[in-house]
Amino acid sequence: FRGESGFGNATGSFDGKAVAPLMGKFVETGFEGGWSHGTLSPQVYFDLYPDYFVSFRFCPADRLETQVELSWYVLEGAVEADTYERERLVGLINATYEEDVKILCHQQHGVLSSVYSPGQYALNEQWLADFSQWYLRNFTRV
Repeated sequence: FRGESGFGNATGSFDGKAVAPLMGKFVETGFEGGWSHGTLSPQVYFDLYPDYFVSFRFCPADRLETQVELSWYVLEGAVEADTYERERLVGLINATYEEDVKILCHQQHGVLSSVYSPGQYALNEQWLADFSQWYLRNFTRV
């Protein structure tokens, strides 16, 4: 997926301003107001910005718990406190992640309710249906 940062933002940060040195082709072209999102597997996702990228790794630990690992990457040779500030780099993604955890905890509470009944996936959730099938094929009890 490729999208616009929106509102004239250069990158994914609270103020939309750069948080680290430009990477890759952006060293020559500069900020162009976009970002990309993708997946490497059903458990690994990433967001790419011109000045950093972050990966999200989800590893089911048991029926009710998932371990999540977030990793940030900046230009090789970038020096913390000199060319980037850690808090500005991780701020927006951390805030979004914390909000997502709250939403997911509320959803899990609902799913565990005795009145919950699963429904069909929406048409735009095919990736989720595919993941569910992959998960069941690969992690069924022996």
